[in-house]
Amino acid sequence: MDAADRVTLSKDPPENSLRPSVSFLFRCIAKHWRSQSIGVLLSGMGSDGALELGEIRRQGGVMITQSAESSAVFGMPGAATALGAVDFLLDPEQIVTTLENLAYQSMSER
Repeated sequence: MDAADRVTLSKDPPENSLRPSVSFLFRCIAKHWRSQSIGVLLSGMGSDGALELGEIRRQGGVMITQSAESSAVFGMPGAATALGAVDFLLDPEQIVTTLENLAYQSMSER
């Protein structure tokens, strides 16, 4: 594992008034892991991460967001959904099952 494979916190200026920022995290994931990426965006206010979730998808990664019915606040997942950046819109239990299935699929392709 090299430095590109690690998540670190910094004191860089906030992005979208946030630090840490989901947007920054997803942008890094899209850049470094491209089609091997899985982005999961859960309940939250605002739109942090929505555009960048789309970037992961454009790189060939898989995008999962929490459903409106199961979200306390559908802001972040709703913004990603409105942009068409979502492959799966799921309840938390379904997210777990989908991640397990994707991991199994990935392992069986090796």
